[in-house]
Amino acid sequence: MWVIAPRWCGQRTVSSHLLLQLSDPHLSVSSSATLKGINTAASLSAVVDHALHCGATFDAVLATGDLSQDGSAESYQRFIDLTEPLAPLCWLPGNHDKPAAMHALLPEAMQTLALGNWRVLTLDSTVANEPHGELGAARLSALAVQLAALEADADAAHLIVAVHHNPVANGAQWLNGIGLRDGAALLDQLNASAKVRALVHGHIHHPFDEQFGAVRVLGAPSTCVQFAPIATDFAIDSAQPGYRWLRLHEDGTLETGVARLPAGSFVADASIASY
Repeated sequence: MWVIAPRWCGQRTVSSHLLLQLSDPHLSVSSSATLKGINTAASLSAVVDHALHCGATFDAVLATGDLSQDGSAESYQRFIDLTEPLAPLCWLPGNHDKPAAMHALLPEAMQTLALGNWRVLTLDSTVANEPHGELGAARLSALAVQLAALEADADAAHLIVAVHHNPVANGAQWLNGIGLRDGAALLDQLNASAKVRALVHGHIHHPFDEQFGAVRVLGAPSTCVQFAPIATDFAIDSAQPGYRWLRLHEDGTLETGVARLPAGSFVADASIASY
């Protein structure tokens, strides 16, 4: 008998897969480390527990960067240990991450993920020692080769591309200057594909959902501190840590939504001068 998931996850069927997006946990070498007053390991653990007990079974975890605040091997191992009960892991780096450290621990997690007739393709948008993102000519060319191969693959009917940095402007204006500088070029390339359905990202610490041509662009909340979705300068939001779920149907339709911890679970302190 199939498990009936909560309304926000939809009903599980044999012709769909459920993907869990976790983003921006900012873990550190110490399990007691905090970001704006929130213990990041504790908040990630609570988010994972919420997903485990939501009534749905996830087929994979997609982690969209800034998994670590300090790039330590211990922080990445902690992320692996905390999320292991959920589902197999697919991850990519953010501007706070050390891609080489991630690859050394779990190289297979950076490969293309297959979920039925869907494929999830991860991109590295990091620029060494910079908060903004940029793919550049070499990465965009490599992406074109990957997309061409997937276009020719009859078993890959629908594609999701994942990246850390936001490819388009959002209401948090201060974030737009440290987003993906060649986001327009990326979207042009993805819109040229007949199979790309969505581009998912992290970095902005709040939900985002807009359509750009044939590509739906989806941002996710952080598993720790939330940024205000409308702000000129850096501002914290009172929303709780959370995650995005994506229901991928065999016919190419995509359902998605955001789930959060109960009100009052964690309280950020904007007066703490750390990020």
